[in-house]
Amino acid sequence: MRFSRRVTALLAVPVLGALTILSVTGTQSARAFPDDQLARGEKVWNDVCSTCHGPDSTNNDAPLLLNTGTLTNYPNALEAVLYAKDNMPDDNPGSLPEQNYWDAMAFILTKQGINGGLAPLSPDSAAAIPLAKP
Repeated sequence: MRFSRRVTALLAVPVLGALTILSVTGTQSARAFPDDQLARGEKVWNDVCSTCHGPDSTNNDAPLLLNTGTLTNYPNALEAVLYAKDNMPDDNPGSLPEQNYWDAMAFILTKQGINGGLAPLSPDSAAAIPLAKP
């Protein structure tokens, strides 16, 4: 069966449009959490966390938190934040303002490619972000 040029064009436009959308969205990096929370989290990382973990999470004497898969021993983001609040910074656990822990974890999760949505990481949203391997 031979299609006319008009039928071919009508069929091609939606297909090409879908392919364009897929190619654009497939190349974008995962953006999780609001920009202001990520900026605050990066500051906490640079000012506090990087002292032990290294600026690019390259200190092998501490967990490499910016690397993918390093939080899989926690069932979800809430448990990871609770651990951090109880144990970090190593020299003075629990000494940071609570919001700093949420902001730092949002930054860490984003670096790992974990997308929690556009809402801020918080006690209300963190349990719904799985970290453990299925």
